[in-house]
Amino acid sequence: WQCRLAYLSPEWLKLLRAASDAARKEGMILDMSANAGWPFRGDWVSEAESLHKVVLETFQVEGPKTFSLPTMPAGKTNGKKKAEVADGGILLAQLARDTASRIEELQDVTAELARTSSPGVEVPSGKHALRIVRLLKNVKGNSAGRVPDHFNAQAIEGYLNGFADRVAPALDGKL
Repeated sequence: WQCRLAYLSPEWLKLLRAASDAARKEGMILDMSANAGWPFRGDWVSEAESLHKVVLETFQVEGPKTFSLPTMPAGKTNGKKKAEVADGGILLAQLARDTASRIEELQDVTAELARTSSPGVEVPSGKHALRIVRLLKNVKGNSAGRVPDHFNAQAIEGYLNGFADRVAPALDGKL
């Protein structure tokens, strides 16, 4: 048997109430986790309080040329279908010759690639590796909402309060 009810839907809450009533009748306590699976999520979690992702991208570039950063396609991260994401900005970008062996040989090109007007970096002659650390923001989430930032106490408190606000009425406020 597989339950096809939407998480926290009115029908789901009716089943929760029935389970709670049955447990109470038998002198038992109903215990449940406040989520629809791992990681927990909710449609009330704001973008600001949602979990974000940091991605490392490496590009092999042969110069001389101007390298322009390709945009991250909406709804995809690293080629896999994910929640809708937005580019939250470049945290770090470094260019180095393929033969570089010392940290001093890395060129910081973060500012050049982070510009909003014609972002690009001049790559000198030869083979180079361009490494970019980019922040991806969870803009939309999936049908069950966004995942709260587990390292943000305010986000977790907001998630738990939102969950309680939705479940408490189905249980006559007895959580």
